[in-house]
Amino acid sequence: MDAVWRRRLDQERRLGNLTASHELVLVAIGRDLALGYPEPSEARLMSEAGVSRSTVQRAKALGRHLGLVEWERRFAWVAGRRVERPCAYRTMTPATAPQKRERQADARTGSNIQRRSVEAQLRGLPTPTQSQIRLWEERKMALTAAACTPSVRTVPRSSIHPAV
Repeated sequence: MDAVWRRRLDQERRLGNLTASHELVLVAIGRDLALGYPEPSEARLMSEAGVSRSTVQRAKALGRHLGLVEWERRFAWVAGRRVERPCAYRTMTPATAPQKRERQADARTGSNIQRRSVEAQLRGLPTPTQSQIRLWEERKMALTAAACTPSVRTVPRSSIHPAV
C-alpha cells in the first residue's frame, strides 16, 4: 500500500469524510493491491474489514467520490452465460488537498437535515395565545383530578354469591 495514499485516507478520516468502517474497507482494498491481488471480491472485503456487504458498497462509492479508488467491472462467458467477475481495482491519490465534504441530502426528503435540540425547536415555535394557555390549564387540571380520584372497582354480584 502506498504511504501517500494511506496518509490521504487518514486525512479524509480526520476531516469526517470517511467513517472507521469505510476506512477499513479501503485499507483492505489497498492491502490486497499491494500484495498483488487486484481483484478482491466484495465477500473477501467483507471478511477482511469485518463489515456488511452494504458497508463495502458504500465505502467503494465514497472512495470513488473522494477520488481515492477506481474500479472496473468485469464479466466472463461461462457455458454460454455472462457471469460477473470481481472488479479490478486501482488506488489513486487526488492532486487537490482534502477538504471537508458537505453531507449529502437525505434520501427521503431530498434536503439536508439539520438536527436541533428540543430547546431550539421550542424557541422556533410561535408564542401561545391566552386562549391556548387557558385550554392547556383546564386540561391539566382535568387530568390531575382524574389521576387523583380513586377508581372504584365493582365486583360482579355473581362472583360474591355463586348460584346454587
